[in-house]
Amino acid sequence: MYGSSWETARTQGSVFLTNPNNIKQELDRLKKLNEEQLHATQLDVTRKVLEMAFADLGNYVHFGSKTAVDDDGHEYQRSYVYFSEQDEVDTSQIKKIHIGQNDPEIKLNDWLKALELLYKMLPEPTGHSVETDNMNSCN
Repeated sequence: MYGSSWETARTQGSVFLTNPNNIKQELDRLKKLNEEQLHATQLDVTRKVLEMAFADLGNYVHFGSKTAVDDDGHEYQRSYVYFSEQDEVDTSQIKKIHIGQNDPEIKLNDWLKALELLYKMLPEPTGHSVETDNMNSCN
């Protein structure tokens, strides 16, 4: 592992074990290295939860009704649902897409759960809002 002989590794291993600070320092170093390699921060996670909490289904589907004509020439209103093109949407927000026998179905990630997580991440309210503070400073 260190490019040394078995005897040297065995001797150095016992030195490391006799000083718990060495072990803790090495574990801390490895943990920090792991965090740096992840390239993700608490802010990144918060942003992702925000995206899930406020995802809009309208960004993923187009729906409505249009006038159509049946075989007998009678006009009627026909409902439609179209999915947006894959390259136009954030697919990380999609939990499931299914085209069933009768209807297409798209499910986004659970926005209510994301809102609950986001609420837990936010700081406690102080009783003052920015608007209240701004109004008081103008008076």
